[in-house]
Amino acid sequence: MNLSDIMKNPIITVSPTDTILYAAKIMSKYNIGYILVVDGHTLVGIITDRDIVIRCIPSEIDCKICTVDKIMTNSAIVLHPSDSIKKAVSIMIDSNIRRLPVVQDGSLKGLITIFDILKSSEISNKIEISYDLTEFIF
Repeated sequence: MNLSDIMKNPIITVSPTDTILYAAKIMSKYNIGYILVVDGHTLVGIITDRDIVIRCIPSEIDCKICTVDKIMTNSAIVLHPSDSIKKAVSIMIDSNIRRLPVVQDGSLKGLITIFDILKSSEISNKIEISYDLTEFIF
């Protein structure tokens, strides 16, 4: 099983020039804590609810005016649809992240999360992966 078997697609995205308020409203509408940021079909970053709380609110940034690109995290780590689940787990643990964009030929193809991995794994593998991720999640 590889990432193309379990990744989320289509995914919700925003533009780097969208306002932070717009991104927050999208997160609220879909009950998610993250949105991938794309310029056309090219992934340029990710914005999370945590980014808004940590980078925007304490600085009293006006979310109605300030754009996503000012507080997003630039995407440096991406996976390929043919990559293994084990590779994704290893990167997530080593990098202390819970979501990884999946990119092919420079174009965003999907997203993989810790919970996607846990939900999709076969029972025999689930115990091993769950054990590896337990400390990371909690």
